[in-house]
Amino acid sequence: MHKKLMKIMGTILEAMEFLLAVIILLVLGVMIVIEVGSMVQNPGEFFSEGFLDTFLGSITTMIVAVEFVKMLLRPTVGNTLEMLIMAVARYVVLHHHDYVAIAVGVGGIVALFAARRFLIAKMPMEHDEEVEDEKLMNAEL
Repeated sequence: MHKKLMKIMGTILEAMEFLLAVIILLVLGVMIVIEVGSMVQNPGEFFSEGFLDTFLGSITTMIVAVEFVKMLLRPTVGNTLEMLIMAVARYVVLHHHDYVAIAVGVGGIVALFAARRFLIAKMPMEHDEEVEDEKLMNAEL
């Protein structure tokens, strides 16, 4: 009974994660349409002061949201690290702090890249997968 209840709760939680991912994707789509619409509606805004900060803020928020959805749908260490890298990079680029805060942010990004590079098992490259597929096809003939 306990295992069956745990399985049901796991299924419900997976469905809720998927629903949350769909909602985030819908909101993200609306944000993209709004951003493009405002750029088309007011092209003079490109030359206004602060446009680049506002634009980068909007775009990097969308990128972090996409990485978050990927993390929800495929909760792997790699996806989690990618989301953290994007979030820290967004913070470093958009928030104009003193040099120590920037150095700590860059150090955090370096540490996350190092963790991704050295702590996660290496995945086969696409080329290696294609070679394996060819070997399997040739073996079947």
